[in-house]
Amino acid sequence: KVRTGLTVFGIVIGILALVVMGSMSEYFNTNIEVAAKMVSGVIGIAPASRDVNLRLSENTIRQLERVDGVGTTIRVLSDRLSDEASSGVSFTAPETVLGVAAEHVALFFTGLKLRQGRWLERGDQYEIIVGYKVATGHNLSLGSTLVWRKKDFTVVGIMENTNAWPDQLSIVPFEVARREMKLAPTAIGGLYVAPASDVDGDAL
Repeated sequence: KVRTGLTVFGIVIGILALVVMGSMSEYFNTNIEVAAKMVSGVIGIAPASRDVNLRLSENTIRQLERVDGVGTTIRVLSDRLSDEASSGVSFTAPETVLGVAAEHVALFFTGLKLRQGRWLERGDQYEIIVGYKVATGHNLSLGSTLVWRKKDFTVVGIMENTNAWPDQLSIVPFEVARREMKLAPTAIGGLYVAPASDVDGDAL
Protein backbone atom coordinates (compact mmCIF):
# COMPACT_ATOMS: atom_id res chain seq x y z
CA LYS A 1 0.00 0.00 0.00
CA VAL A 2 2.82 2.38 0.86
CA ARG A 3 4.58 1.60 -2.43
CA THR A 4 1.36 2.16 -4.39
CA GLY A 5 0.71 5.40 -2.56
CA LEU A 6 4.21 6.68 -3.30
CA THR A 7 3.85 5.69 -6.95
CA VAL A 8 0.55 7.55 -7.27
CA PHE A 9 2.00 10.53 -5.43
CA GLY A 10 4.98 10.60 -7.82
CA ILE A 11 2.68 10.47 -10.84
CA VAL A 12 0.56 13.34 -9.48
CA ILE A 13 3.67 15.45 -8.82
CA GLY A 14 4.93 14.73 -12.34
CA ILE A 15 1.62 15.74 -13.91
CA LEU A 16 1.48 18.93 -11.83
CA ALA A 17 5.05 19.78 -12.85
CA LEU A 18 4.20 19.33 -16.54
CA VAL A 19 1.08 21.50 -16.19
CA VAL A 20 2.99 24.25 -14.36
CA MET A 21 5.90 24.21 -16.81
CA GLY A 22 3.49 24.25 -19.75
CA SER A 23 1.60 27.21 -18.31
CA MET A 24 4.84 29.09 -17.60
CA SER A 25 6.11 28.41 -21.12
CA GLU A 26 2.86 29.69 -22.63
CA TYR A 27 2.93 32.78 -20.41
CA PHE A 28 6.52 33.64 -21.33
CA ASN A 29 5.87 33.06 -25.04
CA THR A 30 2.84 35.36 -24.88
CA ASN A 31 4.92 38.02 -23.12
CA ILE A 32 7.61 37.84 -25.80
CA GLU A 33 5.05 38.11 -28.60
CA VAL A 34 3.27 41.06 -26.99
CA ALA A 35 6.56 42.82 -26.21
CA ALA A 36 7.75 42.41 -29.80
CA LYS A 37 4.46 43.75 -31.11
CA MET A 38 4.33 46.64 -28.65
CA VAL A 39 7.82 48.02 -29.25
CA SER A 40 8.10 47.13 -32.93
CA GLY A 41 7.93 50.80 -33.85
CA VAL A 42 10.78 52.01 -31.63
CA ILE A 43 14.47 51.27 -31.08
CA GLY A 44 15.94 51.07 -27.58
CA ILE A 45 19.10 53.07 -26.88
CA ALA A 46 21.68 52.00 -24.30
CA PRO A 47 25.31 52.95 -23.55
CA ALA A 48 27.97 50.82 -25.21
CA SER A 49 29.46 50.08 -21.77
CA ARG A 50 29.06 50.88 -18.07
CA ASP A 51 31.59 53.69 -18.36
CA VAL A 52 30.11 56.70 -16.53
CA ASN A 53 31.31 58.94 -19.35
CA LEU A 54 29.03 57.06 -21.77
CA ARG A 55 25.79 57.33 -19.78
CA LEU A 56 22.67 58.67 -21.48
CA SER A 57 22.37 62.46 -21.37
CA GLU A 58 20.85 65.44 -23.11
CA ASN A 59 23.86 65.35 -25.41
CA THR A 60 22.89 61.79 -26.39
CA ILE A 61 19.46 63.03 -27.40
CA ARG A 62 20.90 65.90 -29.45
CA GLN A 63 23.22 63.48 -31.25
CA LEU A 64 20.37 61.08 -32.00
CA GLU A 65 18.15 63.84 -33.36
CA ARG A 66 20.87 64.67 -35.90
CA VAL A 67 20.93 61.10 -37.25
CA ASP A 68 19.25 60.75 -40.65
CA GLY A 69 16.02 58.81 -40.36
CA VAL A 70 15.40 59.44 -36.66
CA GLY A 71 11.97 60.96 -36.22
CA THR A 72 11.44 61.26 -32.47
CA THR A 73 13.38 60.56 -29.28
CA ILE A 74 11.28 59.15 -26.46
CA ARG A 75 12.17 59.24 -22.76
CA VAL A 76 10.57 56.72 -20.42
CA LEU A 77 10.68 56.63 -16.62
CA SER A 78 9.76 53.50 -14.67
CA ASP A 79 8.69 52.93 -11.07
CA ARG A 80 6.72 50.41 -9.06
CA LEU A 81 3.07 51.28 -8.52
CA SER A 82 3.35 50.36 -4.85
CA ASP A 83 6.40 50.43 -2.60
CA GLU A 84 5.04 47.55 -0.54
CA ALA A 85 7.15 44.40 -0.80
CA SER A 86 5.33 41.52 -2.48
CA SER A 87 4.92 38.29 -0.54
CA GLY A 88 5.68 34.87 -2.01
CA VAL A 89 6.95 33.93 -5.46
CA SER A 90 5.28 35.37 -8.54
CA PHE A 91 5.96 34.74 -12.21
CA THR A 92 4.02 37.81 -13.31
CA ALA A 93 5.51 41.26 -13.76
CA PRO A 94 5.08 43.72 -10.86
CA GLU A 95 2.59 46.55 -11.21
CA THR A 96 4.66 49.27 -12.86
CA VAL A 97 4.15 52.96 -13.61
CA LEU A 98 5.69 54.33 -16.80
CA GLY A 99 6.20 58.02 -17.37
CA VAL A 100 5.83 58.89 -21.07
CA ALA A 101 5.13 62.25 -22.70
CA ALA A 102 1.55 62.41 -23.98
CA GLU A 103 2.68 63.07 -27.56
CA HIS A 104 4.88 59.96 -27.48
CA VAL A 105 2.41 57.44 -26.08
CA ALA A 106 1.02 56.40 -29.47
CA LEU A 107 4.56 55.97 -30.86
CA PHE A 108 5.79 53.90 -27.93
CA PHE A 109 2.72 51.72 -27.43
CA THR A 110 2.06 50.91 -31.08
CA GLY A 111 0.65 47.45 -30.38
CA LEU A 112 -1.67 48.28 -27.48
CA LYS A 113 -5.31 49.27 -27.71
CA LEU A 114 -7.70 50.79 -25.23
CA ARG A 115 -10.66 48.91 -23.84
CA GLN A 116 -12.22 52.13 -22.55
CA GLY A 117 -11.48 55.84 -22.43
CA ARG A 118 -8.62 57.69 -24.08
CA TRP A 119 -4.84 57.96 -24.17
CA LEU A 120 -2.95 60.77 -22.44
CA GLU A 121 -3.25 64.21 -24.00
CA ARG A 122 -1.17 67.38 -23.82
CA GLY A 123 -2.04 69.28 -20.67
CA ASP A 124 -2.81 66.17 -18.63
CA GLN A 125 -1.25 66.21 -15.18
CA TYR A 126 -2.62 63.71 -12.71
CA GLU A 127 -4.37 61.52 -15.27
CA ILE A 128 -3.42 57.86 -15.71
CA ILE A 129 -3.92 54.99 -18.15
CA VAL A 130 -4.08 51.56 -16.50
CA GLY A 131 -3.58 48.01 -17.74
CA TYR A 132 -6.37 45.46 -17.60
CA LYS A 133 -5.14 43.64 -14.48
CA VAL A 134 -4.40 46.88 -12.66
CA ALA A 135 -7.98 47.94 -13.35
CA THR A 136 -9.51 44.66 -12.21
CA GLY A 137 -7.13 44.21 -9.27
CA HIS A 138 -7.87 47.67 -7.89
CA ASN A 139 -11.54 47.69 -8.96
CA LEU A 140 -11.01 50.70 -11.21
CA SER A 141 -13.23 52.23 -13.88
CA LEU A 142 -13.08 55.47 -15.85
CA GLY A 143 -13.01 58.35 -13.40
CA SER A 144 -11.71 56.21 -10.52
CA THR A 145 -8.75 57.32 -8.44
CA LEU A 146 -5.48 55.37 -8.25
CA VAL A 147 -2.83 56.38 -5.72
CA TRP A 148 0.83 56.45 -6.74
CA ARG A 149 3.53 58.04 -4.56
CA LYS A 150 0.79 59.35 -2.27
CA LYS A 151 -0.85 61.33 -5.07
CA ASP A 152 -4.31 60.75 -6.54
CA PHE A 153 -4.44 60.04 -10.28
CA THR A 154 -7.69 59.95 -12.25
CA VAL A 155 -8.17 56.97 -14.57
CA VAL A 156 -8.93 58.22 -18.09
CA GLY A 157 -8.13 55.04 -20.01
CA ILE A 158 -8.09 51.27 -19.51
CA MET A 159 -6.05 49.06 -21.82
CA GLU A 160 -7.32 45.86 -23.40
CA ASN A 161 -6.48 42.52 -21.83
CA THR A 162 -3.27 41.10 -23.36
CA ASN A 163 -2.65 38.23 -20.92
CA ALA A 164 0.92 39.52 -20.70
CA TRP A 165 3.00 42.09 -18.81
CA PRO A 166 1.32 45.23 -20.27
CA ASP A 167 -1.71 44.29 -18.16
CA GLN A 168 0.37 45.31 -15.12
CA LEU A 169 1.29 48.75 -16.51
CA SER A 170 0.04 52.22 -15.69
CA ILE A 171 1.01 55.26 -17.76
CA VAL A 172 1.35 58.84 -16.51
CA PRO A 173 2.75 62.02 -18.12
CA PHE A 174 6.57 62.02 -18.20
CA GLU A 175 7.07 65.34 -16.43
CA VAL A 176 4.66 64.36 -13.67
CA ALA A 177 6.56 61.09 -13.18
CA ARG A 178 9.88 62.95 -13.09
CA ARG A 179 8.54 65.42 -10.52
CA GLU A 180 6.94 62.80 -8.27
CA MET A 181 10.04 60.60 -8.42
CA LYS A 182 12.08 63.68 -7.43
CA LEU A 183 14.47 63.34 -10.36
CA ALA A 184 16.56 66.10 -11.91
CA PRO A 185 15.09 67.94 -14.94
CA THR A 186 17.80 66.32 -17.07
CA ALA A 187 16.87 62.77 -15.98
CA ILE A 188 16.69 60.50 -19.02
CA GLY A 189 15.49 57.12 -17.76
CA GLY A 190 14.97 54.74 -20.67
CA LEU A 191 15.60 56.18 -24.12
CA TYR A 192 14.06 55.10 -27.43
CA VAL A 193 13.90 56.48 -30.94
CA ALA A 194 11.04 56.24 -33.41
CA PRO A 195 12.04 56.29 -37.10
CA ALA A 196 10.70 59.03 -39.35
CA SER A 197 7.43 58.08 -41.04
CA ASP A 198 9.14 57.36 -44.38
CA VAL A 199 12.06 55.37 -42.91
CA ASP A 200 12.41 51.65 -42.32
CA GLY A 201 13.53 51.17 -38.72
CA ASP A 202 15.77 48.24 -39.72
CA ALA A 203 17.79 50.66 -41.84
CA LEU A 204 18.75 52.87 -38.88
